Amino acid sequence: MYTYRRRSEGFLITLMLLFSTAIIYGIYVYNPYFMNRKPLSESLSENQNHTLTIPESKMESEGLGPWNFIESLNLSRTYVYNSDYESDVTYVREASIKLPISVNKNSVAPLWTGDESGHYYTYPHELVKTDFNNERSWFFRSHEKDKFMTSPVVGSHYLFITTESGLIYKLNKINGKLIWLIKYPGQLFNNFLPYNSFLFFITKEATEEFYINKINGQTGELQWKEPLIGFTSPSELTINEALKLLLVTDPNGSLLSIDLNNGNAYWQKKKLGNITTPASTIGESAYVANDEGMAMSLNLKKKQISWEYKLPTPAVSSFTYVPSYGLIAVLTENGYLQTIEARTGEGHWRYNTGLVQNNTKLFSIRMNSKGIKKYKLNWSHKGWVLISPCGDDRLCVFNPEKGQLVNRIRLRGQMSQHLPLFINQKMYALLKNPEKLPWVKSDEPEPNFSMGEYKVYNAPAVSNKPEAETTETIEE
Repeated sequence: MYTYRRRSEGFLITLMLLFSTAIIYGIYVYNPYFMNRKPLSESLSENQNHTLTIPESKMESEGLGPWNFIESLNLSRTYVYNSDYESDVTYVREASIKLPISVNKNSVAPLWTGDESGHYYTYPHELVKTDFNNERSWFFRSHEKDKFMTSPVVGSHYLFITTESGLIYKLNKINGKLIWLIKYPGQLFNNFLPYNSFLFFITKEATEEFYINKINGQTGELQWKEPLIGFTSPSELTINEALKLLLVTDPNGSLLSIDLNNGNAYWQKKKLGNITTPASTIGESAYVANDEGMAMSLNLKKKQISWEYKLPTPAVSSFTYVPSYGLIAVLTENGYLQTIEARTGEGHWRYNTGLVQNNTKLFSIRMNSKGIKKYKLNWSHKGWVLISPCGDDRLCVFNPEKGQLVNRIRLRGQMSQHLPLFINQKMYALLKNPEKLPWVKSDEPEPNFSMGEYKVYNAPAVSNKPEAETTETIEE
């Protein structure tokens, strides 16, 4: 005889079905590897995207940010270009623009940076603002016998620059007018690191001691000042936004993390070897490398080393992060570009760049839909590519997934400092010993340094040829 299930049995079956549904939903939503939706955890990619510009939040009308065009391009020093920008397929140099003040053959190039309105050039005694054709907009001179030490840190309304004697200038970036001038003891060691309306910097004083400082960028008021005990040559500062920490490394083998709000020491890890580069940071992790070729990941929250990876030779660049792929990349002394899984420390791919130029700055940037299609990138990774200097005057573009070289951009000159800037669909790079363009008929020699202006290159349509055949030969 058929018997009906008791009510308790039906209730248990319902609970089991609900529990199974919850497990399946949890796997789908939280497992980063399910259907290849998230190659690395959201804590890495999302935290990094929130630190692409300084800061990402809206500022008051008198705020100092956003700091879109500072040299490091983000406060984590992982050289990730603004995620809102989409690069075109490739660029060719259309002009070599003379600098506002010429430089002798045996002299060094001026320090350079830029923003959406033009270029800023720092000479020993003069800061010059120009438009994109290097026509002067304004200039500002240092005090007699004093020298500018850094390139300006440029915000939305103001810029900051320091001199050899310890003077800090705040200028109106539109007209170059002085807002305030403050004298600090000692010299600025490396450049300012801005965050919201504050500036962080290291000074070296007459006692040969180093101090880390925080000032209010609105007023110049000192917020706190702490000694760096035992430091011999502190690196550039890095900000870990997830934990609100300042990071600084030293050749003595130390990584020091400091609470950026009050200056209190948070954690110091010693005996890491001779650290050769500033720390890079993603989420709750920091990445450093020493002169023995050991790359390390340190979990700042747990205060422990997460992994170590042996590089083929010592690193000559900071670590660069490639969003969406979960990779960090570094250039090594023998010219190899090495990629590593940021979370696990597993070696990924390695490529010999044949690098002979002095520039060693890597960066990652998003390609537009045209580039994704042409380079056959995975659409789910939003067009991110890795760009490295290579050869004697080129930038090499890599598909981060397998290390495939998809393009080479010929600079026709060596990039003399930091990264190119992408503004208004053009690329700008300060060049040393620029080549004369083949179509220029003038007999006038090229200057020792110039500003290279690159336009988007649109190759003419070629019938009966697959796209892949022209990928790596556009600029050869």
